Amino acid sequence: MELKFEILKFTKTLFSEVLNDENSNKFPGYDAISAANPWFTEDNVKFMFQYWVDELNSKNVENWLNAYNFKSKNNKPKLAIIFAGNIPMVGMHDLLCGLVCNCDLKLKLSSKDKILPKWYISQLKNKFPELENSIEIIDHIIKDFDAVIATGSNNSGRYFNYYFEKYPHIIRKNRNSVALITGNENIDELEAIAEDIFIYFGLGCRSISMLLAPENYDFTSLIEIFIQKYDYLINHHKYANNYEYYRALFLMNMSEFKDCGFFILRESDSLAAPMSVVNYKYYKDLNEAESFLSMNIDELQTIVSHQNETKYILPGTAQKPKLNDYSDGIDTINFLLNL
Repeated sequence: MELKFEILKFTKTLFSEVLNDENSNKFPGYDAISAANPWFTEDNVKFMFQYWVDELNSKNVENWLNAYNFKSKNNKPKLAIIFAGNIPMVGMHDLLCGLVCNCDLKLKLSSKDKILPKWYISQLKNKFPELENSIEIIDHIIKDFDAVIATGSNNSGRYFNYYFEKYPHIIRKNRNSVALITGNENIDELEAIAEDIFIYFGLGCRSISMLLAPENYDFTSLIEIFIQKYDYLINHHKYANNYEYYRALFLMNMSEFKDCGFFILRESDSLAAPMSVVNYKYYKDLNEAESFLSMNIDELQTIVSHQNETKYILPGTAQKPKLNDYSDGIDTINFLLNL
């Protein structure tokens, strides 16, 4: 079996074993991870592991990689990857792309997410000694590289564009995601939309931050389902602090909003919403909704809806992208193969 397939198979097995036994594979433990970053709860880390276990099945992997022509190169490209730290191992896909494309990797980890990537890389090198000199974690300024993939905020994105303008690069900035609601969603679909909003506390660029709803849409059932599934988030002190802060802010500003007990629903044209706040916008008909989405397409990471399966992704899949569903629509494998 080729090394790239062995790496992906090993990753699936590793994560599966840790899900079954926290004490296996020198895993640092959920308590240590959440102590270092309180947003990385046991539930959220397990959700991440389960996603990769499900996605890295042999059929998915073959369909993904067989679409490309992998040619051996005389010189391995040196790829710098700058990780974000908003959700657990958010740079995992970039890391795997670099590995399957046989790059030498220089990794700049986020201060918010060091334990998990360091553990994974340690396990990877232990299994594949030939990778020992191919993966380097950099704590200082990255130097001596051929290309870079950097993910961050809009502010850091401007810095990345300036600093890396002379190199082949993929620079990712803030994006948001939207759920297009028709009013015909069943209970399962509303529960799935709740997951798309609240998993990872809404910190991902694929996390739903806005609901597009038909005029006169009754939010009652949606709110009840959201409360049933995720009201426990209010017990997380940092999340609760955000909720209390924005509720107080909106009250002081005399803004209209719906207080849902653990999250705030407010009407707004803004795609972005702070933690614990979900924006909504009414539309008169689907043409108007789709026009709004088209107008903002460059600011969107994904659109969730049961309305059109070929155009949008289904509820419950926002945080479960397919292996070839690349961030910002930029094919990472193709980028690396053309270095």
